[in-house]
Amino acid sequence: MKKINLFLCLISVLFFGISCENNGNNGESSGNAKDLVKNVGKYHNEGLDWIFAKLSSSNLNGDHFRSSDNEVSTLEITELSYEYVQSIPEYAEIPYNPDINETAAKLDEVRDNFSVVGVQNSWTTITDDSSFKNSVSPLEQNAIAEVDQIFVYLSTSNLTTEQQLEYLKNSAFAIQSKYANTLIDNFQGEVLSGVLKILDSSSDYWYSNSISVTTPVDPAVPVNPTIVQADCLGYIFGWITAFWKDQSKYPTQSEFSAHTGDRIKEGLHDGLIASSFGMLK
Repeated sequence: MKKINLFLCLISVLFFGISCENNGNNGESSGNAKDLVKNVGKYHNEGLDWIFAKLSSSNLNGDHFRSSDNEVSTLEITELSYEYVQSIPEYAEIPYNPDINETAAKLDEVRDNFSVVGVQNSWTTITDDSSFKNSVSPLEQNAIAEVDQIFVYLSTSNLTTEQQLEYLKNSAFAIQSKYANTLIDNFQGEVLSGVLKILDSSSDYWYSNSISVTTPVDPAVPVNPTIVQADCLGYIFGWITAFWKDQSKYPTQSEFSAHTGDRIKEGLHDGLIASSFGMLK
């Protein structure tokens, strides 16, 4: 297995290919930001069911997503994720034209190191980089660090599966409550709101999925928190990618604010891809 941290290959392309000028996120947020982000968690879970149903009907046998003869490619996952996100009526009019082949190529080696250490190291790499710090508000950075501590704790705890789920749900609610008055305000909150929605819904999804419990990616660590963290990290990465694209395409604050959906949509897309790896060898 290649020793490559989760998302490291993606980060190198993004962070060396885009200028990281500190534009911040100041200005008036678009009116539909709250509406767009409120269903991210629901669409995440429905998207996973949709993707796995497509895979099962095409070239996989029932629940054997992690079987040794698994031939599902990252390109196929990326295409299916894109197809699903494009099918959501609420997001249908939001422009979104990623390079599917490039995205799949960058994600190909992610699957080789889908472990608790790989995900945690990649979380640190992304959130320590200037592209994250210059696009996400300081308040959200603090909150995202609190989300990270949820997974750090779970990686060393001896909690049962039921206790892990309760801890995840309670922690997400506590962070949501703490920052409730500042979310989605003057560009603040697009990242944190999406992460918390995915954390809550992803926890429900993976802790009710028997495969994720009985067939861990890393036998030494419960797989559920790792996949949930990867989901959140996928959303963060997708949002950052879209943020810097929008910064270059829409120079004025009014134009930039009108495209908040770009960032939320790309966050959902990348979160779905990362989460799908939880079912694949």
